[in-house]
Amino acid sequence: MSFLFRGLTKSNTIKYVTLYENDFGAEGVLTMVPFLQNVDYLEELNLNDNTITSEGFNSVFRAQHGSAINYLRCSGCGIDSIKIDNDYIPRNLRILGLCHNTINADGCRELAKLLQQSDFGGRMKLLLKVVNDISSIESTLRSNHTLNLINVVANDDAGGGGDKESEEVQQQINDTVMINRRNRNNPEAAGKEKVIHSQLNSIKRKNMAALLGVDGEVLYSEINCLHLPEVLSMIGESHGQGELYIALKSSIAALLSTVDRKQSLQQQRAYHRAKLKAIEAEIAAIEGAEENAEVSRGMKRTRRDVCSNSW
Repeated sequence: MSFLFRGLTKSNTIKYVTLYENDFGAEGVLTMVPFLQNVDYLEELNLNDNTITSEGFNSVFRAQHGSAINYLRCSGCGIDSIKIDNDYIPRNLRILGLCHNTINADGCRELAKLLQQSDFGGRMKLLLKVVNDISSIESTLRSNHTLNLINVVANDDAGGGGDKESEEVQQQINDTVMINRRNRNNPEAAGKEKVIHSQLNSIKRKNMAALLGVDGEVLYSEINCLHLPEVLSMIGESHGQGELYIALKSSIAALLSTVDRKQSLQQQRAYHRAKLKAIEAEIAAIEGAEENAEVSRGMKRTRRDVCSNSW
C-alpha cells in the first residue's frame, strides 16, 4: 500500500480512487494519510468493504481537512465509534457514505457535533465558523467554500431561535453561503471574496468578531507588506474611501516598511550588478590571458618545427 500511495502522490490529475473490497485495515489506511494531505485534485475516495475500523476512518477523516475530496465512501468498514475534531473538519466534503456500519451512540453524536452544541446560538455560531472562520485571514481562506445552503430550524421545546443575535448569525451565514454559490466551481475565488467581504471591512469584521468571540481588528500583520498596495486598492474599490482611510491608518507602519524594503532591494540590486560586472571583467581577463598563452605555445612549436627541418 505504501508504494502505491507514494506513487499516487506524484500525480496532479487523478480525481477518483476506488479501493473497495481490497481486504486492508487501519494499518493500510495510515499509509495513505500523507497522500490525502498533499493531493490537490482528488475528488472521490471509495474505501467500501475494507475493515479499516474506527481507527482508520478517524485518520482518513482528519487527513482530509485541507483536501479537495467531496465524496468519501466508507460503507461496510467495521466502524463503531467516530471522533471528529472541530479544527479538522473536511472543508470540501459534501457526501459521506457510512452504510452498513454499527456506529454507536457516541459516534452518532460526534457526527452531529456541528448541531450538538448546548444552545441554539452556539450551533449557529459553529456553522458560521465552518463557512467563514474570521479568526485569521488564513482561517477564512481555509473555510468551507462548497456548502450552498444552510438552514437551521430551532426546536421550540429545546429553546433558542428567534432572538436578535441568532437572526444576525443566520444572516451572516446566508451572506457567506451566497458567496459560495456565486463561486460554485471556484473555491479559491470564494475564499478571496470572503476575505474582501469580511476581513477587509472593519465594520463587518468587528460585528462578526463580536458574534464569534474573536479579535475585531483587521489583521494587516498577516499580509505581506509588498502586497499591501494591492490590498488597499481592493479595499477602496470594494468598500469606499472611508474604509480605505481606516485601512491606511492601520497599515501605515507596514507601508513605510514597504518603502524601506523597496529601497533596500534597489541598493542590493545595484551592489550585485556592480559585483557581477567586476566578475565578468575578471573572467574576460582570464580568458584573454589563456588565449595569449595558447598563442605563445603555438609560436614555440612552430620555431621547434623550423629548427628540426633545418637539421
